[in-house]
Amino acid sequence: MAVVKLNDLKPGMKLTEPVFNINGNLLLREGVELTARHISILKAWGVSQVEVDSQEKTDQRKPELNPQVLCALQERLRTKFFGVLNNEIMREIMRIAEKQEIRKLMLASTRESRG
Repeated sequence: MAVVKLNDLKPGMKLTEPVFNINGNLLLREGVELTARHISILKAWGVSQVEVDSQEKTDQRKPELNPQVLCALQERLRTKFFGVLNNEIMREIMRIAEKQEIRKLMLASTRESRG
């Protein structure tokens, strides 16, 4: 698994994580084998990098989320889901919400670092 910048993607690479746009809408599912059309769609939506299963070595690292920001996000979600976490479905919804919020924060962080 490697985080690869969009300009370095090649048809045939397989996504190891789903890809969302800035609004959190799913663009491509995990496991999709990329085509030239997929890469064009990702460019059109402004996606800068994706996680792929690649035999190629890459020195690009997945950006890390500030632990304090992550802790604050988790606390906010626990507050929102308070009283319903005994329900397995609600726990899964909270897990998905956390994953989606982390993606949004990471995307914003990536854009800020690019200037």
